[in-house]
Formats: sequence, C-alpha cells, structure tokens
Amino acid sequence: MEGKSPKPKIEVQQIIKTYKDAKGQENQVLQEVDLKVYEKEFFCLLGVSGCGKSTLLRLMAGFDSPTAGNILVDGKTMEAPRSDCIMIFQDYGLFPWRNVLGNVEYGLEVLNVPTVERRGKALELIELVGLQDFVRAFPRELSGGMKQRVALARALAVEPEIIFMDEPLGALDAITRLKMQDEIIRIWEEKNTTVVMVTHDINEAVYLGDRIAIMSGSKGNINKLLDIPLERPRNRASHNFMKMQDHILSEFEISVAEDVEFCI
Repeated sequence: MEGKSPKPKIEVQQIIKTYKDAKGQENQVLQEVDLKVYEKEFFCLLGVSGCGKSTLLRLMAGFDSPTAGNILVDGKTMEAPRSDCIMIFQDYGLFPWRNVLGNVEYGLEVLNVPTVERRGKALELIELVGLQDFVRAFPRELSGGMKQRVALARALAVEPEIIFMDEPLGALDAITRLKMQDEIIRIWEEKNTTVVMVTHDINEAVYLGDRIAIMSGSKGNINKLLDIPLERPRNRASHNFMKMQDHILSEFEISVAEDVEFCI
C-alpha cells in the first residue's frame, strides 16, 4: 500500500450473516468477519464460489443488513446504499433504450445536474474509457468489454468515493479481461477512489490488488489477509508475480513448486 493513506475507509466488525432456507432452517453465510479497507486502496475479496464474498460485498455497499455486527464507512454505520458508493455488476446493468451517452448521464440526471454540465462531464468520462467514437451507440451494438467500460464511466460520473465491483470482468473473454484490468488500474490511479472488488481469479487479484482477503469456503470468514508488495505496473510474467500466485494457491491447498523463494 505504498503511497496510500492508512486511514480506514470501511470497517467490518464481527459480521455474521445468516439466511433461512426453504425449510425455514438458518444457514450461516458469514461468521465473525473482521477487516478494514483503507482510503484509496484497491482491495480484493478472493475465494471459491459460495464462500460468501459477494454477500460480504453487498453488506459493505449497504444493499443488505448483517444478522449481527457492524459495518462503518467513514466512521458511520452503513445502513443503506449511499450516493458516494457505487456498485458495478458482472451483467453491466446498462439501459438498452439509452445510448452510451445516455447511460453515462443517468446518474447525473438523478442528481439534477444541469444539462450542459451533465453532458460535458459524461463526454469527458466516455473519452477517459476510450469510447469517444461510440457516443451514440446502443448497448446491443457494443462488445462485452465496451459495455463494461460504459458501466465504469457511469459509475465515475457521480464521483464516488468507493466503487464496489462484483466480478465485473467474469463474463469477458480472456484477452478482453486482461485489457480491462489495465483500464481499471489506469482509471483507479487517475481518479484516486477506493475500490473493493470480488473475484475468484487469483491472477486478477494479484494484478489489481493492494491487498487480498482470502475467504474460507467452509467457514464463511477471512482465512488470510495478504499485502501485495509488487510495484506497478505489474508484470504477470515476473518471478515475484508468479511466486505470489503460488503462495495464494498454497492457501487453497493446491500443490505448487517450492524450489525458489520470494526476492522482493
């Protein structure tokens, strides 16, 4: 987290989350989860399907309430979604009847931003994500990667302090996904926001994250918190990058080579 403020932006305190199944029996999804996300940090929640990472993200974003425990954002209890906290989903969530410009403008319309200011800001963000040639295009005319760029521009339009991402690149092909990772890092560094991202991709977490919370698939809690002490821009082919991946694989009890050590 070199260059990042140590100030906690989000504090998760002893969170428990249970749901009732169809038979009325309670199932515990999260068990006594504690963590802090720091201001301007890129934080990744990593784990297998069903480990509770998306549930935790929704709780942090205010879309759901914990069964027990507390979540603080800027020292205040998170009881409902906030206008300065934006969620980006895997399915993009674009309005099919609005073109790129209309989708990016939407949040500003809700905030009653005057037309001229709204239009100028939207066009600036569309250029930021590299879609200036597709301002009038509709979602049906865009590739998956382009749709996710629109979703990112729409989120940035309202100048959020926190962006929550729930596996936003999961539906993309491998090459587009790698390119979008570079775009997300570029925009994060330029806009200086706090990002919390759910992923099940170890390579992605190591490439993007300042820190990674590895979630337990059976206990519904944080198994380990890891700092990623790799300089940016990161090289996926470097020795240290691959060793960090191996280290995380070993946390999931997946066999890796152990003939070399970190040289960070």
